[in-house]
Amino acid sequence: MTRTVPARRVEVASIAAALLVLVTACQMDWRSFEYTRSKPARKDIVGSWSATDKTLRDLSSTSYAKARPMIVLGADGVVRMTDIPDAWRDFDIDWDSGTGKLETFNGRWELHQAQDWWTVSVQRTDWGCDNCIPILGQSSPYRLFIHVGDPDAGMGYEFHKVN
Repeated sequence: MTRTVPARRVEVASIAAALLVLVTACQMDWRSFEYTRSKPARKDIVGSWSATDKTLRDLSSTSYAKARPMIVLGADGVVRMTDIPDAWRDFDIDWDSGTGKLETFNGRWELHQAQDWWTVSVQRTDWGCDNCIPILGQSSPYRLFIHVGDPDAGMGYEFHKVN
């Protein structure tokens, strides 16, 4: 007796196989599913942003244990980043193997659209990054995210607005 597999099972199996390939494939920023798709109001971005408790816990077991990262985005376009682990600028540094050095600097910031989502770009006198701080969430209150290491790993520093 020949047994036939219902078409629906074949379809589900095909979708599952495609998802398996997607999940195991490289070049996937897993946090991108959380990125803000609609342009946020500037008033929802301007203000002081502090590292989340989870980020502080994660940092506590690294060479950045004393870090208390803050980002201040001024209404005038000025950014002040304080206690930012230097690993954020180097995709070759792993989450827990950075130098332990913390960066504090002033610069300029702008809201940008990158692909289908919104980000904050930062420029300072000696360096800049376009779209380097994705905005998370689909409505206020938003969160900010800074990747550390390979974006495919989904590791980084998350910030919540404190005022």
